[in-house]
Amino acid sequence: MTTDHRLPTRELAYDYMVAMHFAQQLELNLRAILYTAEYHAFIDIPLIPKQEERYKTLDGSLFIFCDIPMV
Repeated sequence: MTTDHRLPTRELAYDYMVAMHFAQQLELNLRAILYTAEYHAFIDIPLIPKQEERYKTLDGSLFIFCDIPMV
């Protein structure tokens, strides 16, 4: 049994790489915008239960990202 495995063309591979890089940068920028908005209390983003479990401290309380009062 022989199978024919072909690699994508160089142009297609480059276009895919550019698209993935763009998507990663877009995701990082959107995360930064959301975290900034949450930090400055422009919006209230509730945590899903999975995130609440992830951000618990050793004593079981929820880790608060920003306890610093805004001046």
